Amino acid sequence: PTPTPTPVVVPIATVDGIYNGTTDTNRAITALILADNSYYVMYSKPSDPTSFDGVAFGSGTSSNGIFSSDSFKDINLNGAISTGTLAGTYDSKKTFTGTLTYTSNTVVSFSSNYSDAYTTTPTLTTLAGTYTGTLAAEGLSETGIILTILADGTMSGQISCGCQIDATITPLASGNAYGVRLTFTGGDHPLHDQTFTGSAYFDALTKRFIIVGLLDASKAPAIFVGTKP
Repeated sequence: PTPTPTPVVVPIATVDGIYNGTTDTNRAITALILADNSYYVMYSKPSDPTSFDGVAFGSGTSSNGIFSSDSFKDINLNGAISTGTLAGTYDSKKTFTGTLTYTSNTVVSFSSNYSDAYTTTPTLTTLAGTYTGTLAAEGLSETGIILTILADGTMSGQISCGCQIDATITPLASGNAYGVRLTFTGGDHPLHDQTFTGSAYFDALTKRFIIVGLLDASKAPAIFVGTKP
């Protein structure tokens, strides 16, 4: 009898990964796309590639080299918020290009290349340390925020009013990123008694830690960006 041929399994071309590149407005970007198609396009200040200015983030869909999102939120470290849509194309584990179209009619184009940093397994031991940086939410920005992360994934700190920051950080099962749930308690501050759920990324090269997400009650974006020694 004629033997039955072994079926060939064609791997699905996925977009998830970390991509580094630039925009047509002369900003450096790092795009983190997770396995569930949630994405974070982190960008620098113009002509200052080592700086951090803000992030556009949301949830998209991907298929056959096309990536799209009908809604993203953008927050920068000054607490300014904007919204828009994203349209892009990808070559799996190679390139990611696209445009961010803001509701203000500003259009930003970008191109980026895949980074092997995405395959690094996120660990709490790597993340542990004391970070000094900026916390921003709609209409507010505070510098000099100090957050301490322990090797068990707990995080603590304070903001200017004396509000306590407590959080739990968990490595994601897929991709070099973390899940974060953060709570502000006590004090007299716009963020007091609010909870913030999001994702986090640690850039091992710059020792920069970025937390991005939404306040549970208002669904408004918030961000912390800090570095450790």
